[in-house]
Amino acid sequence: MIWENKAWIFILFSMLFIGCYATIAQVLLIREFLVVFFGNELCIGIILGTWFFGVAFGAVFGGRIVNRFRNHLSAFILILISMCVILPLEIILIRVLRYILDVPTGQYIPILSLLTSSIFIIAPFSFTIGLIFPVACKVVRGVTRDSAADIGIVYILESIGSLIGGLVFTFVLVSRFQPFMILMIFGCVLFFNILLMLVFLEKEFFRRGRTFICMLLFAVAFILLISGIANNIDDYFIKARWNSFNPEIELLESVDSRYENIVVGVREDQYSVFGNGQYNFAFPNDYEYSQIAHLVMTQHPAPRTVLLIGGGMGGLIREMLKHPVEEMHYVELDPVLIELTKKYLSPDQMKALSDKRVKLFPVDGRYFVKRAKGKASYDLIFVNIPDPSTTYLNRFYTLQFFQEIDSILKKHGVFAIGISSAVNYLGEEVGNYTGSIYQTLHSVFSHVIVSPGQTNYYFASDDPDTATFDIQTLTRRYVERNIKSKYFFIICSGCIVLCIS
Repeated sequence: MIWENKAWIFILFSMLFIGCYATIAQVLLIREFLVVFFGNELCIGIILGTWFFGVAFGAVFGGRIVNRFRNHLSAFILILISMCVILPLEIILIRVLRYILDVPTGQYIPILSLLTSSIFIIAPFSFTIGLIFPVACKVVRGVTRDSAADIGIVYILESIGSLIGGLVFTFVLVSRFQPFMILMIFGCVLFFNILLMLVFLEKEFFRRGRTFICMLLFAVAFILLISGIANNIDDYFIKARWNSFNPEIELLESVDSRYENIVVGVREDQYSVFGNGQYNFAFPNDYEYSQIAHLVMTQHPAPRTVLLIGGGMGGLIREMLKHPVEEMHYVELDPVLIELTKKYLSPDQMKALSDKRVKLFPVDGRYFVKRAKGKASYDLIFVNIPDPSTTYLNRFYTLQFFQEIDSILKKHGVFAIGISSAVNYLGEEVGNYTGSIYQTLHSVFSHVIVSPGQTNYYFASDDPDTATFDIQTLTRRYVERNIKSKYFFIICSGCIVLCIS
């Protein structure tokens, strides 16, 4: 028999918990899938489709069988417990998914395999979310005695819980706790709430088997939480996931920020940084950064104000500052990436970041450029980010972005950007890919040249005398600046212009 006044607060809290836990679970599952799918947002649509399918199926199934339960409270508690048990298992399965599917290192998971996997992994949890709603309505009806009010109360409380879950995860949990620690925290809260609920709802509290199960689960979650075993479990499966990506690189740290999963690995004294499983940059790599920095900086006769978007943490800034730079604005989206990378930088690399000429802006590059219009202008802008393989990265290769760049360039200013290409032969796919960037740039800037190689670097300007491949001009600019570099040589045979219709 339900003791209405005393039980109400715990039932109300359970409804809030459902919304909060479901939102956090959805975010965790999406983030885990994004890592094994190298950050490609295509998987988000598949995951959400699978999620809503499971919720819908669970709700329909629950609506058909809810009246068959003799004790709705017992069914409600059982489903709550199932939610807390299923989610950790699903996260483990996602982390070992590449092993299960036998996906080669560096290769994307095939779309069909991703779809099938998401159904088997995500649907069980989302099914419980849908299933618990009809049961929850029955439980609330036992308190309110109002068949109309019970549905409204369940949905209102679930919505409020969802809002709370999103806010708490974004601003509190994600930057402080690993996923398994988060799950143990919520497990302890839920099981303790269920125990209190049973105290007020059951006259023979200690004789009930479900009471013993809840006490046992609470004890297990609490021990895993305070002993740190939850973190050890998390670390074990993070390492297993990493070994499915890059078994030849030793994993040093894996950190979840608001934006992505960041990993630092090391191989033969060279550190590599990955975002959502995708390679970002490596350091120390003086040879590569010298080549890039001096090639880009000599494209302008006097680059005094410079904007660098992305990729400056590993040593690029140090090389760029060897030129007559008076002010450099460095934009990097994720402050966690900055702080994590700093731990492994050499003293001279740290010195470059702390140079008074360098101003660091932890903000989205597109947002920064849009806001800079009318407030700042630059002699040279260099966008040094990975290839356009995700929706986030694609935004930096669009006509609208190039137009925004043009609006903050000074007269005779130069814009530089690079994409991966082929060294010896441009096939149809690579040709169309690199050609599309060229054509888009040329629709904004009157003068565009391309430096071919493993990475194609595009230099765009409205002044044909600024960006150039004239060997005498580049040599003069480099020599006049009295730069010492044992890795950079000016060897240029000409300019390749891609014009693919």
